[in-house]
Amino acid sequence: MVKTAVDETGRLDVLFNNAGISILRSIHNFKDDEYENVIRVNLFGPVYGMRAAIPVMREQNFGRIINLVSRNAEAGNNSISAYNSSKAALWSVTRSAAVENLDYDILVNGMIPGPTQTKLNPRGQDPSVVYPSARWMATLPSGGPTGKVFWNQKEYDMFNKENITFRFSKMNWKTGKYKALNLDER
Repeated sequence: MVKTAVDETGRLDVLFNNAGISILRSIHNFKDDEYENVIRVNLFGPVYGMRAAIPVMREQNFGRIINLVSRNAEAGNNSISAYNSSKAALWSVTRSAAVENLDYDILVNGMIPGPTQTKLNPRGQDPSVVYPSARWMATLPSGGPTGKVFWNQKEYDMFNKENITFRFSKMNWKTGKYKALNLDER
């Protein structure tokens, strides 16, 4: 993918890492390799994309990397731990890659698209709603923010206890109904 972009255009300005699969299953019910497969796609897919893109971006001293993360990374809920943990790890990788590329005009940020209609989430918003934020992040100016997470073009403070998703809940994945749990007293 990176080689094709460079071969056809002579450069690579933006890498948009949009990888996401999930298996709704309790941890003790995962079959061999299922959990790892979610991590491979959601975490290692973007990592391998960055491994290929960053040398090109360093050579041209310019690049914008957008990794799609999720507010689920900060959630404590049932049957989606593989997805949640993969997106939390991608948040951490995004921050590390930002620091590693401070000497170049390469900005590495996370983007929360919000619940978007995909095969994974057929009830989400139309993907066209996400485009303005993606375009905004892809065109951030030199010296712009890096190592941050944005949602609707505003910085989002991941793992802040005040965030609505930073809670424990039990979800009925068939009906979409959830029950908030208070584990502070435990």
